[in-house]
Amino acid sequence: MGLDGNSAVVISPGINDRWDVSEKGSDAPLASFDRKEDAYAYADDLKRMKGNATVLVEDDDGFSPLPAPGEWDRPLDAVARGEH
Repeated sequence: MGLDGNSAVVISPGINDRWDVSEKGSDAPLASFDRKEDAYAYADDLKRMKGNATVLVEDDDGFSPLPAPGEWDRPLDAVARGEH
């Protein structure tokens, strides 16, 4: 399954405290990172390259949209609540 412009890119916790970036529905990650921010940057690059790709971040509550780049170092729940 190739990454196309209408697909969703998912960032999720992987094994060994890594962050995986994969296409939604795929079992194998496209890439895996030690730092969440690196996974976010990679997924954001994929989004820009593909134009219509959606980026989702998997957490305990399900899926959330990718935070804005200036908010990558904050917990997702703080971003969702609009905390600065």
